Amino acid sequence: MNRFLLLVTLTAAAVRMQAQSEAPPAFEVASVRQHAIPVGMMRRPWSPNIDCGPIARCGLSGNRFTELASLTDLIMDAYKVKRFQISGLPSWGDSGRDVYDVAATMPEGPTPTLDQARRMLQTLLADRFQLKVHHETKELPVYALVAGKNGPKLKPTAVACGLPEITGGGGRGAPRGGEGGSKGGGGGRGGGALTLLNSWALMPEMLSMFADRPVIDKTGLVEPAYCTLDGQDPLFSVIMLVGPGAGGGGRGDAQARTTIPDADSSGASIFTAVEEKWGLKLEPQKAPVELLVIDHVARPSEN
Repeated sequence: MNRFLLLVTLTAAAVRMQAQSEAPPAFEVASVRQHAIPVGMMRRPWSPNIDCGPIARCGLSGNRFTELASLTDLIMDAYKVKRFQISGLPSWGDSGRDVYDVAATMPEGPTPTLDQARRMLQTLLADRFQLKVHHETKELPVYALVAGKNGPKLKPTAVACGLPEITGGGGRGAPRGGEGGSKGGGGGRGGGALTLLNSWALMPEMLSMFADRPVIDKTGLVEPAYCTLDGQDPLFSVIMLVGPGAGGGGRGDAQARTTIPDADSSGASIFTAVEEKWGLKLEPQKAPVELLVIDHVARPSEN
C-alpha cells in the first residue's frame, strides 16, 4: 500500500513538473492601460526590434519592459513581423487612437534575450487581448522598388542627411542648413549620427505606408544608409514632395491593398516622388507574402 501511495505521489509530482516546464514564458507582473492621446497620433511605422531608439518609448531595459503602442505595434514586436504582414486586424487595432501603456517586470534570473521577451509579450497578448493567430503564406499584390531608367539618385552616407525645408505649398525647398546640412547637426558635410529613419533597410516598409500594398526592395542597394544627391534625407524628401495627400495609406489588411491610389491635388503621388527624388520606381508585381492571421482579438481586460 505504501509503495502504491509513493508511486501516486511521484506520478503527480512529475505531472506538475511537466506542466510547469511546458507553460509559456510570461512576465512576472504586467500592466496594460489605455493611453490618452490626441486623435490621429502617428503610429510606429518601422519594423520591430523591441528597440525604438529616441523616437518612441518601447524596449527592454534590464528586468523591465515598457511600451507605448497600438495593438499592431505590440503584435509586430511580439511576432517580429511587419505591419503589412498582419491580416484580420479590427479597425481599432491600428487607428492611431487606441494606444496602450504596457509596463512589465521580468521573472527573476538572467536578463532575458529579445526572443524571450517576444515570447513573454505573446503570452501577454493571449492573456489580456485574447489574441489567437495562425501563420499562412499567400501570393499577394506588391510593389517592387527597382532602379529607374537613369539609375538611382542616391549616394551612400555615414552620417545623417539634411532635412528639406518645410514650406507652405507642397513641401518643396532646399535642405535646412544648406546643401547636405541641417540645423540639428546632420548632413553630408560632417554632420551628426545616423538616425533610425536614415536606415535604408526600413525604406520599403516606410513606402508601404504611403502606397496601397507591401513594398519589396529589388534595387540592389546594399549600403546601410543613403542621402539624395543634394544631401537630403531620402524619406523626408519624398514626404515633403508628396504632401498630405499621399493616398493609399498603407493601413489595414494586406490582402485588401490591390489598387494604385490616385494622386491628391495637394501633392505628387508616391510613385512620382520616388522616381523624381530617388531615381527609383515602384512596379506592381505579385509575390508570396508570409502573413500572421488574426483569428480572434479583443480590447484588453482591466488590470
